[in-house]
Amino acid sequence: MEGKYLYFANAIGGDGFDQNEMITYPATALRAIEPADGGTTLNLWFNPAEFTTVAASDDADLIQLTVTALKHKDVIRAIVNAIKVPSTQGLVVVADEVNSVYLHANITAVAAITKAA
Repeated sequence: MEGKYLYFANAIGGDGFDQNEMITYPATALRAIEPADGGTTLNLWFNPAEFTTVAASDDADLIQLTVTALKHKDVIRAIVNAIKVPSTQGLVVVADEVNSVYLHANITAVAAITKAA
């Protein structure tokens, strides 16, 4: 496995190891990043991690990060730079609530991990 992988874990179930609590995507699966509400939510859209009956081009997995108000651009820049900067480390921990590890200080939580239906 070559390239970089983006890691997300929320603490909804306590340990971050159940379905919809932890996921890792290849950076190449990232389709878009957008502010969701103009305030504190940042949506990251990915190619689906699982095959579904819906065409992959019509559906996407969604990671919702909670960020400091109006700091979306700073967080987007940090994610893009982590993907683009050459490194021997293939795993980029974007947000790990279980261990309180975040790629950027303005990421405060993983609000949701939603897989395509």
